[in-house]
Amino acid sequence: MASLSAILAASPSPPVARRRGGIRALAAFPLPGLGLLVAADGFGCAAGGFAVTRFWGILAATLLLLAIALLYATLRPRPAIAGMAGHAALWVGFSAAGAVLTYLAATADLPLRDGWLRAADAALGFDWARPAGWVGRHGVADAVLRLAYFSLLPQIALSIALHARARPERNREMLGAAMLALVPTVALSLLLPALGPGAAPGAPPTADLAYLAPLLALRHGTLHVFALPVMQGIVTFPSYHAALAVIIAASHRGTRAFRGFVVVEALVLAATPPIGGHYLSDVLAGLAIALPSVLLAARRSRPAAAAPARGGG
Repeated sequence: MASLSAILAASPSPPVARRRGGIRALAAFPLPGLGLLVAADGFGCAAGGFAVTRFWGILAATLLLLAIALLYATLRPRPAIAGMAGHAALWVGFSAAGAVLTYLAATADLPLRDGWLRAADAALGFDWARPAGWVGRHGVADAVLRLAYFSLLPQIALSIALHARARPERNREMLGAAMLALVPTVALSLLLPALGPGAAPGAPPTADLAYLAPLLALRHGTLHVFALPVMQGIVTFPSYHAALAVIIAASHRGTRAFRGFVVVEALVLAATPPIGGHYLSDVLAGLAIALPSVLLAARRSRPAAAAPARGGG
């Protein structure tokens, strides 16, 4: 028989177990990665003379969510709520810090490589104007693809909630994979900048070109103040949108929601060229970045196996 002390050690009282679970939920947050990202932003802004403004709302939301996570990790132990609030806070901070890093990379103003990307698409037999023109002529297709393309934010929020209740390690994996994927995305966008096929003269007007004005201003050296609430996703190659679609879907593998997310992410990928204004090469590069990011993040996020309790004879 197992000794009484072993049984008590293996089965703590419900309040203690909940408190331990809440603290473990907080400890699982990938804070070092976010800290490095913020430090890189600070260094880049200081070195280049850039300023980040209108950040108080995002900072307040992040701190409020972290406070909720701390409350439900310690004083009122609810690991699911703690994990949900904490990872939501980190996604808010990560999104803001990641956007700043992409802006800093664009200021390098290296030669545009749209010609290379068009040639790569041509070698693959892909002509961006044809699917973009087809989408523009079919209102239902345009509406469905546009809805899918702009659905990543609510998808992330829904995923955080689902993972927090059933598989909390998947929240760490999803955010970790997104952080890992951002590194090569920013590096390649710096080395191979592009405006995208939608910016070409005579291109079908299906792509959302809101990114074009800030991207050109950054390249021309006329944008020195980054207002967080109005910052755009400005990376063309590789497509971080495509990478996130894969990362979100992969985080739901083995769950009942997986098939539904696969369908939605397939629509996101289909929408990325015509609606997002991306070359097919951008999408393929985003997929190539997402896969190793998911594998590495999944390996680091696996829950440790519980140690067996020692028993006495």
